[in-house]
Amino acid sequence: MLKMTFFRKIHSFKALSCALCLGLSACVSAPPAPLNSSNTREAVAAPDWWQSFDDPILARLIETSLRQNYDLAASTAGIDALEALARQAGIDLTPTTSTTAEIELGRAAGQNQSTDTFARIRPVLSWEADLFGRLRAARRAARYDLTSSIEGRRDLAVIIASQTGLAYTAFQGASVRIEVAKKSAALQEESVQLVETLLENGRGSDLDLQRARAQYRSTLASIPLLEAARDNAMTQLAALTALPRQDLIVLIETTGADQNPIPQLQRPLPDSDMEAYIRRRPDVRQAEAELGSFAALEDVSRADLFPVISVNANVLSLLDLPDDTIEVNTLGFGVGPSISWAGPDLRSARARIDVANARARQAAALYEQAVLNALRDTESALTDYLAEIKRRDDLEKAVRASRNALNLATLRYNEGLDDYLEVLDAQRTLLASEDRLAINEIAITQTAISVYRNLGGVWSHTELSSFLKTADK
Repeated sequence: MLKMTFFRKIHSFKALSCALCLGLSACVSAPPAPLNSSNTREAVAAPDWWQSFDDPILARLIETSLRQNYDLAASTAGIDALEALARQAGIDLTPTTSTTAEIELGRAAGQNQSTDTFARIRPVLSWEADLFGRLRAARRAARYDLTSSIEGRRDLAVIIASQTGLAYTAFQGASVRIEVAKKSAALQEESVQLVETLLENGRGSDLDLQRARAQYRSTLASIPLLEAARDNAMTQLAALTALPRQDLIVLIETTGADQNPIPQLQRPLPDSDMEAYIRRRPDVRQAEAELGSFAALEDVSRADLFPVISVNANVLSLLDLPDDTIEVNTLGFGVGPSISWAGPDLRSARARIDVANARARQAAALYEQAVLNALRDTESALTDYLAEIKRRDDLEKAVRASRNALNLATLRYNEGLDDYLEVLDAQRTLLASEDRLAINEIAITQTAISVYRNLGGVWSHTELSSFLKTADK
């Protein structure tokens, strides 16, 4: 039922998304206002989705990764810079003042000339009358650039959180598979010893002994590969959390000693309106903000076809300082407009418009592709998750049947009713069944993490900023 509902929403939203993309690609000016991620808290997924697994180790590792990631720190600095640029773009719309001051000590050439001190102070007030919207478009572009950077940091947080969850699941999954292999190897070692005893008593055969030893050694040979996979997962966790490997091992061993080795989802996956899923994703929101920025820059380039009109006002004071006294000799002022225009040769301006238009169309195409990618990734992640869920029941039954088969095969061999080949086959089947079940448990968790990742499940900009500021204290 969940799959049918989810897919129905996907396909019903495709027409809407395509129409939205085509409409945006045809625009020549930016949307009225940039996105504001802090005000869009669609109830599609918990921002801290890792709490849905009720695994304290997983939560601790992900939050450590978010706190200590240097890419996130660099992204935060970039946001601060773009916030300043956005403020500057807003200031350009207001009157600005500047002041120059000069002090000069001089004496005219000739005899008996006195030394005079001159002080000049010149305040200047200027304001550009934004009659053709150049400055307003530049401010919109700056705000869209800020929004794009904000969404880029959110997307980075989504990636870091999911990569940490996947790496931890891979580490725990490899540990479980190693234990399965070691238990199988111990069982097979007992079988080797049993066959050796039977052979000494004249009941077994050398062929049975060699088969038992071969299977035992083959199982042992699989363990180093699993240990390498576990070590690689630990290396990835160390890079993501910026923690030494030994500290990670202590954290895993002490934080959740009573937890299941592989984290399991304890709450149902979220189900909500498809548009909310797609609108939440930071990569889609970033692509939309970039489209708005390029459209606004096109408006900036288009305004270059028209004159720039400014109003300037300055006050000129000249103060003489003879005999340690201050006298105002002159006081003047000047007010008037200033007009500058790139014409009549506007070929360069029109070329800049063409460049901006092409980049806006490119951004529209990228936004459309981002929406389609979001639809594809979300659908694929949920399909994989549901497929692994369906497999689990059969795999659990296969493990139980394999254990019963091994017990029966061992009993019949001990009674002399079957040869040892039946026991070996039952052992191989049990090992394969238990390993497939462990792989399935790993896949269920990892595909669930992928679903949350493709839903854009992480904090809003305000929540993420608050968390990172708290981490810095």
